[in-house]
Amino acid sequence: MKFNRHQLLIPSLLTTLCLSPMAFAQRSTVKTTKTVKKKTVGELLSQASESSRGGRLQMSKTDTSLPASNMGFKQDVRSYNLESVKPPRSSEIMQHESSGASSEQAQYERVLDQQIQELYKLTQKFKTSPNRGELWLRLAELYVEKASLIDSRKQDEYDAKLRAFQAGKTKKKPRLDTADAREYNKKAVQLYEWFQRDFPRDEKNSQALFFLGYNYFELGEVKKGAQYYEQLTRGYPNSPFVGEAHFALAEYYFENEKWAPAYKEYSYLIKEKRHRLHTFALYKGAWCLFRIGKVQQAMNYLEFIIKSGKAETGDQLAGRRTVNRTRLEGEALRDIVIFYAEGGDPGKAASYFKNLVGNEYLPYLERLAYQYSDRGNKDASRDVFKLLISQNPTAPKAFEYQYQIVQNYYYAKNTSRFKTELYSWVKDYDASGAWYAANKNNKELIENSYKLRETTLRNYVLQQHQTAQNSRAPYSQSLANEGYQLYLREFPDSASAGDMHFYYGELLYDMQKYDEASVQYKWVVDNAPQSKFYGKSAQNLILSVERSIPSDQEMQKRVGNSLDPVPLEPKVDRFIKAGQWYIEKFPTSEKAVEIKFRIGRLYYQSNHFDEATKHFREIVQQHPNTKYAEYSANLLLDIYNLKKDYVGLEKTGAELLAVPSIAASKAGSDIRGVLEKASFKRGQDLELEKKYADSAQVYQAFAKQNPKSNLATTALFNAGVNFERAGMNGPAIESYQGVIDSKDPAAEKLKPKARRLLAKQYQDSAQFEEAAKLYKQSAQENPTDPLAPNLIFNAAVLYEALGKSDEAIRSYTEFTKLNKKHADNIEAVFSMAQIHRKAGQNGAAIARYIEYVENGGRDQEKVVEAAYWVSELSERSRAKTKADEWKQKTLSIQKRFAPNKKGVGASWAAKLKFGEAQETFKEMKAITFPADPNKQKAAADKKIALLTKLTGELADIIKYDSAEEIVSSLSVLGEANQNMAQAIVNAPLPPGLNAEETKQYKAGVEKFAEPFNTKAKESFKLAVERGLELEVYNDGFKTAYEYMNKLDPKTYYNGGEVGSDIRLVNWMGQ
Repeated sequence: MKFNRHQLLIPSLLTTLCLSPMAFAQRSTVKTTKTVKKKTVGELLSQASESSRGGRLQMSKTDTSLPASNMGFKQDVRSYNLESVKPPRSSEIMQHESSGASSEQAQYERVLDQQIQELYKLTQKFKTSPNRGELWLRLAELYVEKASLIDSRKQDEYDAKLRAFQAGKTKKKPRLDTADAREYNKKAVQLYEWFQRDFPRDEKNSQALFFLGYNYFELGEVKKGAQYYEQLTRGYPNSPFVGEAHFALAEYYFENEKWAPAYKEYSYLIKEKRHRLHTFALYKGAWCLFRIGKVQQAMNYLEFIIKSGKAETGDQLAGRRTVNRTRLEGEALRDIVIFYAEGGDPGKAASYFKNLVGNEYLPYLERLAYQYSDRGNKDASRDVFKLLISQNPTAPKAFEYQYQIVQNYYYAKNTSRFKTELYSWVKDYDASGAWYAANKNNKELIENSYKLRETTLRNYVLQQHQTAQNSRAPYSQSLANEGYQLYLREFPDSASAGDMHFYYGELLYDMQKYDEASVQYKWVVDNAPQSKFYGKSAQNLILSVERSIPSDQEMQKRVGNSLDPVPLEPKVDRFIKAGQWYIEKFPTSEKAVEIKFRIGRLYYQSNHFDEATKHFREIVQQHPNTKYAEYSANLLLDIYNLKKDYVGLEKTGAELLAVPSIAASKAGSDIRGVLEKASFKRGQDLELEKKYADSAQVYQAFAKQNPKSNLATTALFNAGVNFERAGMNGPAIESYQGVIDSKDPAAEKLKPKARRLLAKQYQDSAQFEEAAKLYKQSAQENPTDPLAPNLIFNAAVLYEALGKSDEAIRSYTEFTKLNKKHADNIEAVFSMAQIHRKAGQNGAAIARYIEYVENGGRDQEKVVEAAYWVSELSERSRAKTKADEWKQKTLSIQKRFAPNKKGVGASWAAKLKFGEAQETFKEMKAITFPADPNKQKAAADKKIALLTKLTGELADIIKYDSAEEIVSSLSVLGEANQNMAQAIVNAPLPPGLNAEETKQYKAGVEKFAEPFNTKAKESFKLAVERGLELEVYNDGFKTAYEYMNKLDPKTYYNGGEVGSDIRLVNWMGQ
């Protein structure tokens, strides 16, 4: 049974259900706690843990999440990719030649239209004239001129609309529409092509070729345009249009990033120093050299452009466009910085740019510094920035330059250098420095510098604090400590000072410097009443005091076994007074109840039971929904238990249970019966510890021991989940089945989930039929469930794996009715086709395969396979016409998917091609040599022709790279050559030969047959070698092996073993 496809599919079934055991258990396991056996309150209190009475409670200081610290630096460029560096498009440097005012241009266009009309009439009148070519050329030139005018006008209109859109005057973004211009380009192309057709030898053919290239470029058919330009440059090297053709070709290669071919074309114009495009070609050639790594030569070109100042003169190019000389010079000056950053020496940058542009070289150094920074060359960037600062240390930009240095080292991950540069920057540019004094009248600059220094340092310090908070490492804490000291010294009056004092207190608290921390908290309380941390600072002051309170062990040692009150320890008394101050100051604070409980417990530990009882009762009454109410309830009961006041204990217990929140709390549950929930809780605890088997057994025991509990069914379900997690399929199945069989109304909500998980368990334990039934039942019980189609599909897959064709077909059919996704449904159709075929139901299989092919099967391999089976099954059904039709469809589809034969569907196409080759081989074998010598040559020629044809067919099959057909083809090629050799050797002898002549004749025949025998041996040997390599042991391999065994029994041993042509299947799908 071929099961590998299902093995790949079945593990994904739970994914389709969205019910993996872990995820499902996390959502479904009920986290409620009950016990099994009840105890009296006295017994409960005697065993109550200290934690249930707040015994292990210490006032918790919640960690304060530090704000996200964004240094505000621009995104770092870690690696500089030359592919991203490009010059402006040539169209930006080219500009349309204006005809003056718009009215003048409109007048010119009207004149042009009139000329076009008149010349068009002449072309019609003299369309058979020998001079019609000259008229076509002139009219084509007017069409090109008209197209250029429309382009210019449309571009101006578009620019105006775009400016309006960007200014918010219009809502719809404009679109540049040059369709009208392109129509004139098409007309020009037609005329130039007519000219080429009718006047191929005319001297103006070079003009036609140039404008054909130009117009095709304008039409967007650049490849065709390039062909015309290349034809011009090769065929008319002396034409005046050659230079511009080379330039157009270079632009074509340039835009396609083929730098070397582009440079080659630009070189023609670079050599022609008088050509109007010479300097422009130098510029574009420089970029080509830069992109292929010849940076120094590229710089030389730009240097020439900059120093000579002799860019293009503005001569008109094709289409009324000229070179923008000013723009070209500006771009060269811009690009020389980019090139220098790639190939120049940072130490020589100042002298280089000074020599190049004179005394105004500092802006270029500034740009170079930023270039180095962007490229990740932090040290070079720093050196240049430092040089700029040294030129004028008090210049306004000096601040920004130092900031860039700081930023560079931040992204260089050089923590030590970054810190040094940052602290220097913060201190050197403060109010006591020379830079501040020189720029103090520039209020905006001073304010911005203050904000930037403050923000950057603050975020850096917070980052260091976050690191210290995460690691708790002393070194990290010391760095953050140093940073806070600098910040509070440099920016004592900043808007963030209150927050920073608080954060500094948090750091000192973590460093266990509680006295120093209290100073920072007190600063906030005294100086920043509006701070968001005002209340928390007050809390943390209490916490600082609490840290000095004696431990529980020390408190217990003081009271011993006595129940008499003992004097309050001074530190305890100080905390109680500070806590009472806090409660009065912040009565609604979330910490108030915690502090009140802490005070009450300190009284309780000192045997001041009356004061403790007062605090505990207030907490229960005023804060019943808090954990402190539960703690207080337990301690209240314990006080009565210690005093052996059982009447008071029972009364207080009743009072506590009368409080709804206490009755529903853990304390109330303790009073009513801790054991029941404790048992259930134990199962949860084991589950959280990932002791799933133990947890499952506890849940299972709970369900058996507490069948009437409202948690019984939940416990049974949880047992199933955890048995499944532990890999214990048998008990998991039993538990899930128990949920399904339960009569408990609470079980109804769990039954659908249990049924799906039970199906998964059956599947995992290879009980596929039971799993399929449950999947189907789950879907049928709730057909509107979004998962219902997936469940039906799972059932179909399992039925197919079990070989239950009818059930599988019914399930797949039901799936396609429920499922709304066509892509999934069509894949189910393919599965049904496979089932029909394997069951011998050829008609149904053919129909399904055709449906799969014609309705958008998404798996290309399956599409080819489906087409193949339509052909193959039609052949078996003797539907020859349909078989041939689908054979061609199969080959056509496979060729579309894999134009080079290899790849998608190759094996199916190869099978069809191999069938055709076998027919050729059959025809070849049928040819024998007749006894009549006069007819033998014709037979030989025909047989050799078929062998040649067969050889080509087999070679074509091998190109499909299908293992089975490669071996079979090589074997058939061996058989064909063997057959040819045997036919030659066994041909009838000419009559009338004597013995010696017969011997000589046979020797000649054998010599003639030898090449075919050699080819046969080579083919058989290669068939065996490829068969072993590809693990193919089919009939072709066997034929080849038998042949080679006869030739070389030692190498090709054959002991008579029975082979198999089935290769190993990768069951894991890896």
